Amino acid sequence: MKNNIGYISFVFFFFIGQTVFGQEKNREKASLKGKEAIQLMDSGKVDESILLLKEAQNLDPANITYPYELGYAYYLKKRL
Repeated sequence: MKNNIGYISFVFFFFIGQTVFGQEKNREKASLKGKEAIQLMDSGKVDESILLLKEAQNLDPANITYPYELGYAYYLKKRL
């Protein structure tokens, strides 16, 4: 019985660790895409930046930067 509890604990913490690590990787990917999108937006490539910002938002939906930048990109697109 003691061995089963150890095994179950190991499996539980392994999957928790994988989930947390996976979320962190998504945040890093989102951050890189967001930075690239802002550079594209600054150089006038608004449509390309919108695509990257949408991808970043899908990877890290809790980050409020991406909806803000998307709104600004749509504003710029309307102005152009």
